[in-house]
Amino acid sequence: MAGSIIALTPTHDPLRWTLPLVPGLCTGPRGGATFMFGGIGLAAAVAAMEEASGRPAICATAQYVAFARPPAIVELEIDILAQGRSVSQASAVARVGTQTVLAAHAALGGRRDDGSLQKPPMPTAPLPDACARVRHWNARDDAVQSLFDVRLAAGRFPDGRPIAGAGAGRVLIWVRPLAGHAIDTRLLSVVGDYVSVAITDALGGYADGNSLDNTIRFAAIEDCAWMLCDIRIESIHDGFVHGSMHIFSQSGRLMAVASQSLILRRHPPTHDGRPLPPRPTPDGDHQ
Repeated sequence: MAGSIIALTPTHDPLRWTLPLVPGLCTGPRGGATFMFGGIGLAAAVAAMEEASGRPAICATAQYVAFARPPAIVELEIDILAQGRSVSQASAVARVGTQTVLAAHAALGGRRDDGSLQKPPMPTAPLPDACARVRHWNARDDAVQSLFDVRLAAGRFPDGRPIAGAGAGRVLIWVRPLAGHAIDTRLLSVVGDYVSVAITDALGGYADGNSLDNTIRFAAIEDCAWMLCDIRIESIHDGFVHGSMHIFSQSGRLMAVASQSLILRRHPPTHDGRPLPPRPTPDGDHQ
């Protein structure tokens, strides 16, 4: 089993960590500039706050301020805001040089309790081997999407095929890490950033978005080969998208609940409903 999907580099200061930004941690349109995948940024912040506090994350949220582009070195500065008997509160700021790229907060810790409750059951879905492998129509071969095997269990995935007519905005996908990365808080933070793949189904036309924030709440994480992601778009209004995701282990255990807000980006279709090639991503921030 390989290690965690995020490998931070320590510094002389236990509250400061660095992340070399390589293409495999990035995303971006084919033919355009690459930038750090939002879930990677959240995962790095979670990793740094876990290391600094010595406690596992309970929940975390990040707001994205600007793009970080390879081969930058992302520097993470941690502040332990409160250190209780069982819970710590922490913040993280990620910068490239003097430019802040994201700000995150987390609660970390654990408490002894014999009770365990899970309300949403894992939705009924065909097993991964019975589902077609899919790849985002705009994915780069060297980008973060190459780290995962994705199978479509329900709904419509933006894989380049013609799409017409608004759907339910609900997509079920099976996901597994191809390099065998550990199923932990960091990997779940990355997977939780895939809410945008359901926007196309919701609108009935190709679209995605730039992340404004990511929030993830962790439950009972267990080792598994596959994760089932139940993705729902809840609102599209005034050019912004809100959606959520429940992440289940293959055995049906709820491992995390993620949510996200995005700036809506529509992709005009060709005559047969396929997306036009994207324009290069502009430099600058998410606005």
